[in-house]
Amino acid sequence: MIALRQCRAILAIQLRVALSFRTDLVLQLIRSLLSIVVYYCLWRAVFAAHPQAGGLDFTFMVAYIVLVQVVHNLTRPPDLARELAQGIQEGGIVVHLVRPYALHLYFLAETLGAVAWRVVWVALPLFLVALALGFPLASAAQVGLFLASLPFALVTNLSIEMTLGLAVAWLRQNEGLIQFRNFLQSFFSGALVPLALFPPPLSALARWLPFRSTVDVPLGLYLGYLGPESLMIQASWALGLWLFSLYLLVRARKQLTILGG
Repeated sequence: MIALRQCRAILAIQLRVALSFRTDLVLQLIRSLLSIVVYYCLWRAVFAAHPQAGGLDFTFMVAYIVLVQVVHNLTRPPDLARELAQGIQEGGIVVHLVRPYALHLYFLAETLGAVAWRVVWVALPLFLVALALGFPLASAAQVGLFLASLPFALVTNLSIEMTLGLAVAWLRQNEGLIQFRNFLQSFFSGALVPLALFPPPLSALARWLPFRSTVDVPLGLYLGYLGPESLMIQASWALGLWLFSLYLLVRARKQLTILGG
């Protein structure tokens, strides 16, 4: 109960913080809209030349490119890997460690605060744009599975961010690791190209990596090319990575040295 009250209090603070940066939310919306326009034009050209590329059609791709942006905005944490790394490098992390709350709950509340405002400022406008582009509406069961998958995608993303940030306790620098993760996750999550279009070896590899849980699984549940069993796999990745990040946090606290302490 104490942890729940702490999380609720931190969430309330983060909601106010996120609201004070409304320009950033507007810019996120613009960036998402531009991404949709660019990918819409790209895939329209592809399907004009190959109407059934990979067994897919253009209506499917319209839904796919819109859902990628929606899922990103509803499950992507703030830049926690760099924030946490900077705190470890400069010693600011000690401020969090001496406060009476768990660090992982603080980052969870910070993420939920950011995501809550994106629902109104980004996801809802994107959905309205999607309807104008001919976005197909899924069945109630598919929508339910999609909504159930979003918290697992969020926890997976958050756990990866925390792991990358905590790695600084050993590596002293994690920028290269973050850039490498960004590439791998963009590619193997299905955010750039649907995994159905991957060559068999790459598709098989993507299915063994956690990145798929952050984009392809929610999209597959909404669009109907994945079944409910994918939700269990996604939940397993979320739980496993969350526990690993907590273990890494315990180890990092022992590794941490601030002002010779």
